[in-house]
Amino acid sequence: MEIRARIELLSSMDGGRLDPLRGSFRPNHKFATADSFSIGEVRQNAQALLFPGNTIDCVVRFVPESVPPLATGMRWALYEGPNHLIGYGTVLEVFNNETPSIG
Repeated sequence: MEIRARIELLSSMDGGRLDPLRGSFRPNHKFATADSFSIGEVRQNAQALLFPGNTIDCVVRFVPESVPPLATGMRWALYEGPNHLIGYGTVLEVFNNETPSIG
């Protein structure tokens, strides 16, 4: 499943990452409507850097079985590991439900 999303990283001063993220990355995704983390990849240009405190619009690709039903405007949290909140995502557009699993 792919969506277009707005990803907002917390600043370092707000407890987010200290270093930027380069290219695509796979944080833990936590939806308020789910009991566990979802599996997904935030896809951005391989040379792009996403600095703490910045926001990007990008594609996020999820393993379909790991996410609840998604709708435009839905917000979720991004974590590194089980406890380190690094930012938030907002669904801008749901592309499809037929994308193969990430592997």
